[in-house]
Amino acid sequence: DLPVLVNGELVGRLSIGVEPSGPQLIAAGWSFGFCGGYCAADLQLHDDMLRVTGSQHGLTTLYQNRGALTEVGRDRLHVALAELGRAELEPVYGCPDYADQGAAYLTLLRDGSAERIEMGFADPPDELYPLYDIAISIIEALETCESTSLVSPADDCAPYQR
Repeated sequence: DLPVLVNGELVGRLSIGVEPSGPQLIAAGWSFGFCGGYCAADLQLHDDMLRVTGSQHGLTTLYQNRGALTEVGRDRLHVALAELGRAELEPVYGCPDYADQGAAYLTLLRDGSAERIEMGFADPPDELYPLYDIAISIIEALETCESTSLVSPADDCAPYQR
């Protein structure tokens, strides 16, 4: 595991010749279709490094904050992924964003292939609830720049003011 630095700042880690041993959560987010302001949040995860982007339907970036998983965050994520294992998952659960109830997604890397799973906001299927809960908690922490048991925001984190 090698650190990747840009202008002296750690931006990730590079593993050479190492395959992940199980599923990974690589992205997550939420959106609301009938919205005039802050309508979407997208989380990118790479090892312990996190980045959340808030936007107006992906068109105008309102904020972008970075952080890192804490040891507790890594452990909770590892447990949730281990419990999920190789469960069969549908690409879509329910009717995401129906009548502006919002939509959410999780993107998993399993067996070298990324799969995006969509669901209603705050309505994940039981088998995805632990991962959904972790992802939403990370997004909320980086939106507000609050340190939590799961996340340590970067020093340059700027809370989004609604």
